[in-house]
Amino acid sequence: MKSEFVTAITQLAAEKGVPREMVMEAIQQALVSAYKQHEEDSRLITAEIDNDSGDPHVYHWLTVVEDIADDVEIRVWDSSAEVRYLVLPLRPAGTDGWSEEELAAVVTRDCMIGTAVPVALDR
Repeated sequence: MKSEFVTAITQLAAEKGVPREMVMEAIQQALVSAYKQHEEDSRLITAEIDNDSGDPHVYHWLTVVEDIADDVEIRVWDSSAEVRYLVLPLRPAGTDGWSEEELAAVVTRDCMIGTAVPVALDR
């Protein structure tokens, strides 16, 4: 079933006597333009709108490396698109009774993403 957005675009194109694809392309260009206003490096930005669901997708293409050896395999996976994790850092020994501010000083970003363990410092 087509979304209300896609149905409205189809009706608009028919009323104006222009191809539906032309209206969709104009909307995609507007998405790219809006996105570029908020990005420093906006050279390679593209947008698509799903023809059935009407869902917009904006892609920002980045060059990670210029050249790689033939025997190197690179795989990119955006894990945040599929899975969300909640990491609760361990409370460092000897910090009972510490204030939130004191704990925040030892629980770093790395502790919050699960790549480090907080270490209590002397007060």
